[in-house]
Amino acid sequence: MKDALEKLGISLKTIKAGKLKDAGSPTKTMTEDDRAYFQTLMDDVHSQFMDVVARERKMSPEKVRGLADGRVFTGEQAVELGLVDTLGTFEDAVRIAAGIAGINGEPSIVRERRRQGWWDMMFGGAGETLRDIKQELLDRPALSYRFAGPPY
Repeated sequence: MKDALEKLGISLKTIKAGKLKDAGSPTKTMTEDDRAYFQTLMDDVHSQFMDVVARERKMSPEKVRGLADGRVFTGEQAVELGLVDTLGTFEDAVRIAAGIAGINGEPSIVRERRRQGWWDMMFGGAGETLRDIKQELLDRPALSYRFAGPPY
């Protein structure tokens, strides 16, 4: 992102309070401190995830560690490994959840749908940042020159 902005002649200046406040910003090159920070963060999140899986699935930490290496499992594999209880559809999940919650009859489902445009699919959270930058630039006063044509 940084290189693309530079090619467009856009340069950004960051004002921050704290060495890592802009860590992970797509508008700057990642430093070794940034990388180490994110690696430590991810290691901690991964450890917390494995602890929860071991506790909630009643598995040994060693078994979970052996499975939590980034692989993707099919639904059937996940059932065999004890990572999920059953396979089913969305409607099955709603029915099971309604039963656990003690809901009699047909549960009503409240859905909030946000339509995702191509910009969000391409850029995710960075798209919001770019949209904010664009709006900030458009909101600034600008001096413009227009040729109105020859007087008649």
